[in-house]
Amino acid sequence: MPFLFIIFLVLMPAATTGFAYTYDLPTGWAVLVGLGIGVLAAASLALPMKVRSALGLGLARNMELLTKLFLIIVSVSVAQRAIEMVVGGAAISPTRILPLLLTVVALYIFYLLIARLHLQDKVASVVECLTSLLSGPPLIFTLAMSVIISSCVLVVMHYFQLADPSIAVFTVKFLERGIIPPLTVVLFFWGLLMLMNKAWTLWLEDRHRDRPGSDFRSILLQTYNQAVPDKSEGQALVYLDILWKKSAEFYVIPRYINWAIPILGF
Repeated sequence: MPFLFIIFLVLMPAATTGFAYTYDLPTGWAVLVGLGIGVLAAASLALPMKVRSALGLGLARNMELLTKLFLIIVSVSVAQRAIEMVVGGAAISPTRILPLLLTVVALYIFYLLIARLHLQDKVASVVECLTSLLSGPPLIFTLAMSVIISSCVLVVMHYFQLADPSIAVFTVKFLERGIIPPLTVVLFFWGLLMLMNKAWTLWLEDRHRDRPGSDFRSILLQTYNQAVPDKSEGQALVYLDILWKKSAEFYVIPRYINWAIPILGF
């Protein structure tokens, strides 16, 4: 965990600096804000153990929450810039937004690692663990990340359209037909991120189910041993029924996205 905290102390100032660079804000203050967020994550360690337990605070949990909050704030501000570009025709250089995109992607990956490690050590019921494992990150958080990626993609399209008018045949479908095409791009990346996270989760489970000494542990195996302590067939069937239901629930949103994109159309 100390190693992850050091990574957090590096990533957060880099992300706030990228945000300041994109919006022409003082980068010096941005670095201090990023470091302040890092210190804030560790501040709860000064509280008594009973207070931290009662409030559900901890270093991993704090980094997880602060990362989530920062990315949601970034998604709102970047989406505003993208709307100004699509609706008002404002020009935005990709070089201004690229550093922010790179650091935000790194923060998103960091969040997934922290959330996974936190889930492994979390004391919860079998149903709660399987829900957290198979449902992936919170929907609003994944949506925020998809808004950021989609906005950056639209900015790049707009830039290349200005540099090379010959590709306008393609980019005009996204940039000059109102808000619906950008919305479909957001939905596409939202579904893609959800499915990529699902694939990564299942890959981790398969890779680490026979590696008890690894930093990552199989949560499926962990919950199975918790739900089927006697290895009886009845307990196993109940566990598999819960596993099947939680796995099926994950695909509700991707199915709606798959249905919505063609209907919205171009």
